[in-house]
Amino acid sequence: MNPERKKLRSVLSYMSGFGLLISTGIHIATLRDINIEKDYPFIFILHLMAIASGFLLVAVFRLEKIDPKKFNTILLKSVWPLVLVVSSVIYTGYCFLDASPHLGTFAESNGEFVMKNRSTVVQVFADRERFEQAEKISGVMNTRYFSAFWLSIFGVAFMFLRASRRIPPSTSKDYSKSPNDNLRVKIESRELIEVPLDELLSFEERMKKTSWRLIKFIFLPKAGALWLLGIVFQNGLLLFAGTFASLILVNYFFYRKQVRDYLTRLQFEEDSCHISVLRGDELEELCVPLTDLTVKVEERRYKSNILYFLCFKHNNQLIVQQFSGIGFWNQKRVQAVEAGFKNMTAVD
Repeated sequence: MNPERKKLRSVLSYMSGFGLLISTGIHIATLRDINIEKDYPFIFILHLMAIASGFLLVAVFRLEKIDPKKFNTILLKSVWPLVLVVSSVIYTGYCFLDASPHLGTFAESNGEFVMKNRSTVVQVFADRERFEQAEKISGVMNTRYFSAFWLSIFGVAFMFLRASRRIPPSTSKDYSKSPNDNLRVKIESRELIEVPLDELLSFEERMKKTSWRLIKFIFLPKAGALWLLGIVFQNGLLLFAGTFASLILVNYFFYRKQVRDYLTRLQFEEDSCHISVLRGDELEELCVPLTDLTVKVEERRYKSNILYFLCFKHNNQLIVQQFSGIGFWNQKRVQAVEAGFKNMTAVD
């Protein structure tokens, strides 16, 4: 890691740790009806620090080119980080709901003590004492909600930063040392290609190697919690938020399509190629004349990532697509298969 990236990580670590500590203290004080922000308004700078921490975390991940799959695997090995993330988000939502009835602008209007929401009067107080008490409670609840928000942001940044340290450094491997990896030469000479038994993955195992598991563990409880809170508090906004959060679960179909095919065997006979592929968990056998078969690695951009697919086409119709990065089929191997078909010896 170069010094600049190390310095950025260090700044983020200290910033998120400091913010987590201070916001925890402020939040605990509000639980005892002490509003520290009233006496020290400058602590609202924590809001800017929380937003900056989020941007710095993204910057660290991009500069260090952290592999999302490795990071997700590390997160999922320990359940507690995900539990803390989901719990903090739910708790922040609860604090917002708890504070909402108390938030507004307090003023004396036409001889009356009122609380306004924008220009609408939402509550009138009988006397000054009750007015001042409600104003005090409003200040405490406002600080409680914002301190819970700060806790969530700083906590996530600090936890993700620590988890990313456990990602092993990338090491270059010499794939030519293993007979199973010398795919290009085997295909050029029309030898049998077969995935080792210990790397045959079921559909469920293939799905676990995508980001779907992380999405499911984070957004399914989040959507459920928002729906539950919306029903309990009869809040349509929360029900809408729960429905909106659940929309990300449609990514299941994207990941299912991505890993549905799993190439298990290539066998050559004279002028044809026999392809064995798992469709989900069902084994399917295809026989395609080599003259009608096109094999190519396609690059597809998804968000900020480039995905690689080994595509088999019969008369320009896609019949198999093998996603690289799942099980036996890494990027080097799918590229080796493509090169092997391009350089294949002519049919005798």
